[in-house]
Amino acid sequence: MKDNSTRNSTVTVMVMCAIVFYAITFCYVFFYQAESLAYLQHTLSQGQTHYDRFIGAIIITLLTMLIQFAAYRITHLRKRGHALTYFPSILALTILTSVRECGHVSKYWIWIAPTLLILWGILAWVSKQFETYEPGKDNPGLFSRTMWVNLLTMVVMFVFMMVFSNSNEIIHHRLRIENYLVKGQYEKALEVGKRSSENDNSLTMLRIYALSRVGKLGEALFRYPVSKGNDALLLPDGEFTKTLMMNPKIIKAYSLKKGKSDYQLIGQLLNRDLDSFAKTISLCYDVDSTAIPRHYREALVLYTHIRQHRVLTFHDDVLDADYEDMKKLVKKYPDRIQRESAVRDTYGNTYWYYYYRRDK
Repeated sequence: MKDNSTRNSTVTVMVMCAIVFYAITFCYVFFYQAESLAYLQHTLSQGQTHYDRFIGAIIITLLTMLIQFAAYRITHLRKRGHALTYFPSILALTILTSVRECGHVSKYWIWIAPTLLILWGILAWVSKQFETYEPGKDNPGLFSRTMWVNLLTMVVMFVFMMVFSNSNEIIHHRLRIENYLVKGQYEKALEVGKRSSENDNSLTMLRIYALSRVGKLGEALFRYPVSKGNDALLLPDGEFTKTLMMNPKIIKAYSLKKGKSDYQLIGQLLNRDLDSFAKTISLCYDVDSTAIPRHYREALVLYTHIRQHRVLTFHDDVLDADYEDMKKLVKKYPDRIQRESAVRDTYGNTYWYYYYRRDK
């Protein structure tokens, strides 16, 4: 009776570990690392094959299952050390999803992985030796000490996986945006990382392209975090700005044709060249019209306030009042840090904030 109880408790532990591991593995691969794996496959196949996130998640989960089964057959760990049989699977999953911006995994895994497997083998052997000394009596099922030791071990291993895999938020955003852009889903691309403050030059470039495709470049660009810089942010050059999977020629071709006027105007704003902007916008828009995009109107209001000798004068009752309020807010806080925080909180989604940022 005692042997049956112990055996049933051990089976429960093994089944629970399997359920936890494979559920987390599938979700991790399908929801979190799908873009990283697509990028890895794109790089290795030189763009000749396409990654399917559902089929990929199924295949990878099955492969980790086979690796775990092999580890179990080698170690025969059944009790408190059973979770260790999942370490080779977690290590393989970590290496697979540790793809870097260059599209490859780190070369350091060549010696790190064998070292970790040797240490794992030693720990598994020690755990197996201690199994004969483990008390046979334990609380049954989910409330057993054996169960919680195994689950805690799995938590530690999953933390290891999250730390050493590709957890770079910006890379994930860029890959997800490019995936939508290739499919022509520009609105979905603009939703990626919309509430995040993380940003880099290439992410700004991708958002500029997506906004231009939906006709919102002059209306909404500065509602997103915009990297410091100039018109080099507009197009991929392979160094300052670049794509990961998307063909950069698509963006360049579009900027020279359909998006030419907006790209020219935004480039001048990014350069903080208000004089050129004021001359160019008269060729693209009726300056007396209310249909001018918001950021262009903000730039014209700023131009009118700070230039004595100007080629045009622009007034907007609402924006004029907002600009005066912003100047009052600047004077209200003598401390630089408090002033920048206050201005960012209230006017961080305007061209004025970009223009006056200290990183110019």
